[in-house]
Amino acid sequence: MIKKESLLEIGSFHKPHGIKGELTATFDYDIEPSELRCIILDIEGIYVPFFIDSFRRRSASSWLIKLDGVDSEIDAAVFSNQDIYAIAAELPEDITDEEDGFYLYDLVGYKLLADDEEIGVIDGVDDTTANILLIVKSDKSNIIYVPFAEEMITDINKDLKTMSMELPAGLLDLNS
Repeated sequence: MIKKESLLEIGSFHKPHGIKGELTATFDYDIEPSELRCIILDIEGIYVPFFIDSFRRRSASSWLIKLDGVDSEIDAAVFSNQDIYAIAAELPEDITDEEDGFYLYDLVGYKLLADDEEIGVIDGVDDTTANILLIVKSDKSNIIYVPFAEEMITDINKDLKTMSMELPAGLLDLNS
């Protein structure tokens, strides 16, 4: 039997997504579903393990997760608004380490500045390839793809929600 004392609440399910049993989930920690052996849900006062069948990122802050044996929107609806737990001893030791607490996806919504000019607002991150790109929406409603490289960052201001970068000459002309 799984005891609550051995668990850590790591996030929550929200609502079903589509008709194949996927659920929208958010995590309170910088963790990916692949790092979890299973997730634990409170089902009528009993902590029950569920195995993740598949997952994919939905947005910077949410995932779409399909649990093993949950194959329809009706099956998934049972888990709506449920807290997600994990066995604390199975989590990486630094999972609750909030030393810096700032990650790549936290930049979504920040204004991107280059040479003291506003380029646009970071609308997303494309990390599907080895070269990570920031997806920036300019005030002209253009989409600009900016390579993300730590050595190009000159400042991040969390209070003003801005990130300043030193971009290679001509990079912005490529996106026009």
